[in-house]
Amino acid sequence: MKPTFLLPLLLTVLFLPATQPLHASPHIKQVQITLSNDSPVTMELKVGDALVTLDAGKSIVLTLPTGTRILANKADATHTAGDLITQISPELNGAMLHVK
Repeated sequence: MKPTFLLPLLLTVLFLPATQPLHASPHIKQVQITLSNDSPVTMELKVGDALVTLDAGKSIVLTLPTGTRILANKADATHTAGDLITQISPELNGAMLHVK
């Protein structure tokens, strides 16, 4: 290859991802997950902007939009306040998440 051909090719490869749309779908997909508290204590979670209390040994079914973050709202033996538990993605649809 000639060196004059490599520069345009390199620039195309570098800037192509920047021209791709950020969201391929105009719809926000809803994902259903089950959260199970496998710890011996009650957990307080922040699901998006809402606070959810999950008793020890209990489960809850949630339907959430993709991108929703689930955080530990209160410190316990295994999590500090603000720890990311998970971020909802389409791959989690139908999953059961065991939180300790």
